[in-house]
This record gives sequence, C-alpha cells and structure tokens, in this order.
Amino acid sequence: MVDIVAVLVDQHEHKKAKSYWSTLKQRLQEEGSEVVTNCDQLKMQATDGKFYSTDAADTETIFRLVQSVPSPKAEPIKLWLSFQHGKLPKPNKLKVCPIMLKPASKAAQ
Repeated sequence: MVDIVAVLVDQHEHKKAKSYWSTLKQRLQEEGSEVVTNCDQLKMQATDGKFYSTDAADTETIFRLVQSVPSPKAEPIKLWLSFQHGKLPKPNKLKVCPIMLKPASKAAQ
C-alpha cells in the first residue's frame, strides 16, 4: 500500500510515503472506510534482504485506495488495475471507434 501511495503522491522517499499512508489510513479508518479494514499485514522482503510486515490488499481494495487519493496519476493507475483485474477488455479486443478511422482518399481508390 505504501508503494501505491508513493506513486500517487509522487513521493520517492519511503519514510515520507509511509508517513502519508499512516495519516491517510487513520483518516480512512475514522470515516469508516473499508479500505483499511480490507488491508492485511504481510511480511515482505525489503531491499536490505530482511522481511518486514507491511500493509497489502487485493485489487479491489487498491482500486478504492486510488479513488480516495486526489492525484493526477489516479486515472492511469485505475485503468491499469481494471485491465489487470479483467473488468475491461484487453487492448487487442477493443473495438475501433468509427470516428477514429480516416476515410479513404479519392486518389487511393
């Protein structure tokens, strides 16, 4: 969850992103949001090789988290999550919009 928040708020320092997530988590909890309730603590390996407990969630919970953070990066992340979760057709299955097609020129006919 910290990594997702870091991307959303464009924060490259882990400690600051973790602090932002802690504050956001507290606010969401006070609002009764299910985002915090649906987070689980999992031990994951860090860059130093040690295992630390960190908040983790499923795709739906992450999607809700992304919706709760005002960020210009939210829309691309939500779209990516939708593709990954299978709620939207894969790009090669998308139908071409008729207005995107250029009419054939008379010279080409």
